[in-house]
Amino acid sequence: MRDMENYRLNHKDWRRRNPENLKKSNEKYYLEHSEEIKIKVRQYRKNNPEKIKAHNILNHALQRGEVLREPCILCGKPAHLHHPDYSKPLEGIWLCAIHHHGGHRGVREVLERFKALGITF
Repeated sequence: MRDMENYRLNHKDWRRRNPENLKKSNEKYYLEHSEEIKIKVRQYRKNNPEKIKAHNILNHALQRGEVLREPCILCGKPAHLHHPDYSKPLEGIWLCAIHHHGGHRGVREVLERFKALGITF
């Protein structure tokens, strides 16, 4: 387990220090796997129409200036809107990529904190 942690830290550091190499690597991967990626994207869109609709509504509202992007409520970094309920696409919690994608553990903790304060989404 410790070896995996070291690998992740070293890999993250390498990615940060080598943006050009990372870009080339990503481009090469996409060219070699573009059909697989397209199939997975189509599958995701087909399996998650409510998520796609919510994201589209939010993105259009952001572009029109109807919604302003807010910083992460936990750390203040630039954020994504986490949708606890996709039927309410303009409501949610603004979380940075780290807090949003941390296995959604951070999201559950935040929701519990808000719930304890009587704030619901």
